[in-house]
Amino acid sequence: MYKPFITTPQLFTSIVLFELGSSIVVGLGMQAKQDAWLALLIGLVPGLLIFAVYAYLHGVFPRYSLVGILFQLFGSWIGSCLSIVYILYFIYIASRVLRDFISLIVIVTLDLTPIYMISLLMLAIIFYACQSGLAPLLRTGIILTFIVIVFWLITFILLLLSDVADFNRLLPVLEEGWKPVLQTAFPLTATFPFGEMVVFMMFLGQVKQPRSVLRIGVLALLFSALLLIITTILDIVVLGTEQATHKAFPFYTTVTKINIREIIQRMDALAVSILIIGMFYKISLFFYAALQATEEIAAQLRKAHNSHKVACDDDSSQTPAVSFPAPSHIRLPLSLLYAVILFLTSYWVANNFIQHIHIGLKWVPFYLHLPLQYILPGLMALMALWKSKKTQPSLST
Repeated sequence: MYKPFITTPQLFTSIVLFELGSSIVVGLGMQAKQDAWLALLIGLVPGLLIFAVYAYLHGVFPRYSLVGILFQLFGSWIGSCLSIVYILYFIYIASRVLRDFISLIVIVTLDLTPIYMISLLMLAIIFYACQSGLAPLLRTGIILTFIVIVFWLITFILLLLSDVADFNRLLPVLEEGWKPVLQTAFPLTATFPFGEMVVFMMFLGQVKQPRSVLRIGVLALLFSALLLIITTILDIVVLGTEQATHKAFPFYTTVTKINIREIIQRMDALAVSILIIGMFYKISLFFYAALQATEEIAAQLRKAHNSHKVACDDDSSQTPAVSFPAPSHIRLPLSLLYAVILFLTSYWVANNFIQHIHIGLKWVPFYLHLPLQYILPGLMALMALWKSKKTQPSLST
């Protein structure tokens, strides 16, 4: 259990910045062509529903993280195994976002810089941020969210003033019917980015006002979805469907089109700043979630070890248990280990950027996102509901 310290503004800005993260980098829902914005809107619905499930679990276990809830529902052994699965999931998704960051920097700015240097610089900042703790990271998120929104508003206004947008490119709506839109919405946009909110189950137990979690989460998701939908519409009306679909980073390409009377132009630095800030924050939250989950498992092992040690003291014939370090003592070596794993995995996730995108669209949503974002939390909610109903009659008697 955790002492609450997360305020509602910190929760709101963290969700917004996390949702923008790498989502604003790649063209979301472009498989639906000019109806991509509609696929995002439809994908938001299951995203809101699954967050309601997360909020329900938080309401049943208000001071527990995802790991704590797994231990409460499934016991020590199964809870430990499922927690390890989520740790691997957090690290893998963080490595994919890091790969997005490396590809972005190499393609648009530092094409002659060794990619390992770009990766190491980002990891060094993330390592420092996570070593400082969750509270400073969330407070920083408020400032970074303000910067991102200001930069986004500037690019939005300048694009409209540049007269490069043709809103006829959004027509015809549903040219190929509902099928491509629905196929894009689920599972693609429903899982990325909205389903990735599962990582916040690691932090909801530390919110000062537990009853506000659902309301703040829904508002943050709606606000971030609005920004993503408008960004997607801008990509389409400025670049056209073909370019927006085939560009590696359509938002960056869109911002490069800003040109007001040959005076205000080359504002791509704003786009790069937005992308770097969002990806840094998203990787940091995944990285910290993996650290916190590992520390909680270590705490459970230490608790079991201490109870077994008491039993050993009562019976000297038993072999003493293996000693486990206190969770606070493993933060630094664990951070170094996970940073190395993240660095290596960012290279191993794919041989090239095209394969990286293909895996992210064809494999990750079905084999990772759906089971860990929707199916398992849904089962957890059913078990929590069943256990609560089971205990109610006994309390009444």
